[in-house]
Amino acid sequence: MIAGIYLHIPFCGRKCPYCDFNTYTGMEHRIPRYMDALRGELKLRTAALGSSPGAMQSVYFGGGTPSLLPAAQVEQTLAEIDRCCGLDESTEVTLEANPGTVDLETLCAYRSAGINRLSIGCQSFRPEQLVALGRDHSVEDTLQVIEDAGTAGFQRINIDLMYGVSGQSLQHWSDDLATGLGTGAGHLSLYNLTIEAGTTFGRLHEAGKLPLPDEELLRDMYLLALSETQQHGLARYEVSNFARQGERCVHNRLYWLGQGWLGLGAGAHGFLPGSGEPHYGRRWWGLRSPVAYIEAVEAGHLPEEGAEELDRQQAITEQLLLSLRTTEGLDRVRFRQRFGFDAADAVGELEATGVLGVTDSRIRITEQSVIITDSLIEQVSRMVDRFGRSAILPRIGRPKGALQHDSGYRIHRFRG
Repeated sequence: MIAGIYLHIPFCGRKCPYCDFNTYTGMEHRIPRYMDALRGELKLRTAALGSSPGAMQSVYFGGGTPSLLPAAQVEQTLAEIDRCCGLDESTEVTLEANPGTVDLETLCAYRSAGINRLSIGCQSFRPEQLVALGRDHSVEDTLQVIEDAGTAGFQRINIDLMYGVSGQSLQHWSDDLATGLGTGAGHLSLYNLTIEAGTTFGRLHEAGKLPLPDEELLRDMYLLALSETQQHGLARYEVSNFARQGERCVHNRLYWLGQGWLGLGAGAHGFLPGSGEPHYGRRWWGLRSPVAYIEAVEAGHLPEEGAEELDRQQAITEQLLLSLRTTEGLDRVRFRQRFGFDAADAVGELEATGVLGVTDSRIRITEQSVIITDSLIEQVSRMVDRFGRSAILPRIGRPKGALQHDSGYRIHRFRG
């Protein structure tokens, strides 16, 4: 039932103006006590399960800026996961790293500690774009950390790039793609900048002070990404994620396939799936304040801020939303087993237009229609809503950069 572990590291040297994740600056002095609490929560969570979930498919250190962690803390945490759950040679262990926070010595120490996959928050290879995004690293820092990661022995490397940034042209994006693909990284996560309410960018945009590329340019940027990645041997397997053969992110797929995971840390969400009526799954989320989180665990309490049992409508919504973003699409057999009807019976109209492909086992968004994935998911949800006679999804609208990682998922802006 539990296939992975997500560990939220909420500390950052600087808060990026587009970021609405649960992160904090100026609190790095709390890292030792926080990591003790995180390992304490792991013990409490696994004890609550009643039995060991078995060896993990994936462990993911996300944030925030996990590369602020000393390697000794990473090693100690992985040792505790091995004791409580189990790790084996096939477990993918990812750490997100920001350029400028690590050097070759640090990366070698992470590799020795057990990290076998690195996700690097590059965002851009243009100095002016990094300034516009509020990043505190240089292009030279980025190129150096990618080179050092290879030297340190990391064979699985992801890099993040962002498009739709203020002042960015199609040529700028083309240059970023060329540089990113030229690094030889086996996985790219390419995200459209999403303006979130409550962020610095959100306030600027609301005040009319943040000009952004128009929809036509965004479309051209995404189509260029599809073309360039394909030419360089990286296949799209989700709207924003591209990988060489054998280098898809295991942790991404846990979310998209509806598998269970333990979410550990301040504000992290976890999920225990259910097979069907009456139990469709349980989600919980942790206390957001690192201080409150630490104090709860030290008192021997699960640091939950809330929890919910998913009802049938929520479960259908999530399965549609997550699976249709992937090239694998919706598993008709699994859907029918969980919900008692075949989703394909509801979408014949869209199949006839060619935007959906339906086989005996799958429903997929066709390749030529990937550019309108968001609106198609909304249409499919409404059709299944009517067919299933239940209010599945009042409106998705334009997805935020998420279901976000500290809420359990990242779809856009998730460092694959």
